[in-house]
Amino acid sequence: MTDSTKIFGIGYPKTGSKSLAAALDMMGYEVLHDEIAMVRDRIVKNDLTELKNTQFDAFINVSPKAFFLYDREFPNSKFILTTRSPDSWIKSISRWRKKLDLLVKNNCLSSADIFSTDSYSLHVLLEYIENYSSIATDDQAFIYKFQQHTEEVQSYFKDRPLDLLTLDLGSPDNHIKLSRFLSTPWPAHRLYPHENKSL
Repeated sequence: MTDSTKIFGIGYPKTGSKSLAAALDMMGYEVLHDEIAMVRDRIVKNDLTELKNTQFDAFINVSPKAFFLYDREFPNSKFILTTRSPDSWIKSISRWRKKLDLLVKNNCLSSADIFSTDSYSLHVLLEYIENYSSIATDDQAFIYKFQQHTEEVQSYFKDRPLDLLTLDLGSPDNHIKLSRFLSTPWPAHRLYPHENKSL
């Protein structure tokens, strides 16, 4: 990879994006993970100036639906689509949402917190609205959006197989696939990380 090449993780939340960020960090890349402030309100405006002016090698788990914009603004980049089975994904999403609901119910998180510009909960809310078009809880609607995203990404890169890697959360050889895709050695005697095992 050249110095100008960037890596973008464009899988949906709860598909192993945190593990991917940790893996890339282990490989020596400078990773921005969950940095929602970098693109807040800018995706709609097609303005990635702040991101362009930031030092990074990889940008993970922010606005995966904007992969085409990242591709346009950062030519010659590499894209990694993390995924998992729809059934396990919807179970993880449901547990994730319930944790947020529980914080609100127990008064650990107020309405003001939810709409605070710097709160993690805003990230959660924005991801739901962006990725699923609503914050409803219909499982089939969520799964449809999840599968639609995979199809859109694979169709977009169908003539550019060297620019897209699909990593399944349950695959035992993700470290090998990642190393080959990026032409970067995997650190010796290290296993591929598995973050958020409970989700």
